[in-house]
Amino acid sequence: MQFTRSIKAEALKQAASPYVRWLLSLAVIIPLIWSGINAYFSGKETDFEVAPDTISSQVVSVGMIFVLVYTVIAATSEYNRDGDLTLFTSTPKRFWAILAKLLFTIIMSSLVLFIATVGAFAMYLIFARGSLDGYVLSDDRALWATPVVLLVSLIAFQGLGWILRSSALAVTVSILWFVVIETAVVLIPKIGQTIYEWMPLNNLSTLVSQQGSAVDNWGVSFMYGAAMCIVLWIIGVVVASKRDC
Repeated sequence: MQFTRSIKAEALKQAASPYVRWLLSLAVIIPLIWSGINAYFSGKETDFEVAPDTISSQVVSVGMIFVLVYTVIAATSEYNRDGDLTLFTSTPKRFWAILAKLLFTIIMSSLVLFIATVGAFAMYLIFARGSLDGYVLSDDRALWATPVVLLVSLIAFQGLGWILRSSALAVTVSILWFVVIETAVVLIPKIGQTIYEWMPLNNLSTLVSQQGSAVDNWGVSFMYGAAMCIVLWIIGVVVASKRDC
């Protein structure tokens, strides 16, 4: 019952939040615009092929940033507006409130990424000279694997939000991690490549590439990356549960 009440409370809270509406709307609109522009110019080519990994990467590179910010701020906003007092006092066990927030955030993110991915694919079909001629769905794995990777990574980013508390700091660190940090560690002399092979997001991406990183088996690599994200979230739960508001 506590968990159900927490889910309903989180749904009402996010429905009333302007930043949620803006971020999730932009997570769909911007990828559609970007995909439409790319599709228009790509559609002029002869025998152009619609590649799911290309479409997914466009959704990732553009829409994921907005979903990431939404996920982080969903946690940090509880501190910034002193909302954690209301949230945690209405739910005797803070764990249920935090878990409800994570679950609802992932559900909303899943819906947004699904709409953005399908919409991006539709953009290519719309600009296919009025038909599907020359357009081939070469591999559909990326259409589901990429969103799964992103959704699992959101667990870690929300964990960072609970740990760092500051919206600006948590969003900055999360974006840097997502865009720069994991690939930048390769530049560290001698040990950079080894560190990169064990980074969480790199191992999550093996679900798409089907090539192992930390270990040769890509399935084990993915589970390792997911486990690291869950560990970071658990640390965030512990910090939030013990921190005085």
